[in-house]
Amino acid sequence: MDYNELHRPQFHFSARQNWINDPNGLVYLDGVWHLYFQHNPVACIWGKPFWGHAISTDLIAWQEQEGHALSPDEHGAMFSGSAVVDHDNSAGFGEGALLAFYTAAGGYAIPKRAFTQCLAYSVDGGANWIKYDGNPVLDCIEGGWDTDCNGATCGSIVGAASGARGLNSSLVAPLNDTIRPSVIGFQEVSMSELAERTLKVQQKVAAQAL
Repeated sequence: MDYNELHRPQFHFSARQNWINDPNGLVYLDGVWHLYFQHNPVACIWGKPFWGHAISTDLIAWQEQEGHALSPDEHGAMFSGSAVVDHDNSAGFGEGALLAFYTAAGGYAIPKRAFTQCLAYSVDGGANWIKYDGNPVLDCIEGGWDTDCNGATCGSIVGAASGARGLNSSLVAPLNDTIRPSVIGFQEVSMSELAERTLKVQQKVAAQAL
């Protein structure tokens, strides 16, 4: 990428071409910062997102990697997510494996389906990602845009806080201090209602993990 282009940002990452959306899966491993980002590879407007990938050693100069880390599949398009380093091999993919938890936007699958939460892992430092065979790891949770998880527009997002301890080989682990699922709704609600919704979601996730 030529960072001397007339309109190229100098201190903010930009893809070589076309639309980019919010950053996802920000993670640091072995001296390298990894930035994954929602990307439409075919147009300069929003479209069914992939996860692009860029790396940096100083958070200023970025090198966009070829191809895409995650691509849309039968579960949907690649929406928001997080990544963690599994230092203790809690998930069974090896010490130091990278784990990415992301929303699969089922409304963009064919046929349409509910939004779910999925897992991918990398055993080569984030260069290549393998989607977990047991996806989705968490079914749609009612709330957000739509309360119908049997349809195609359930819009809740469940993210995992940093830290991979507590994951077991089934990837359905009891909640603990390092993994805290939470829900971000896309409608205006009071703090008390949001707290009540979040508690219900946490109880449901905990029950599914037993």
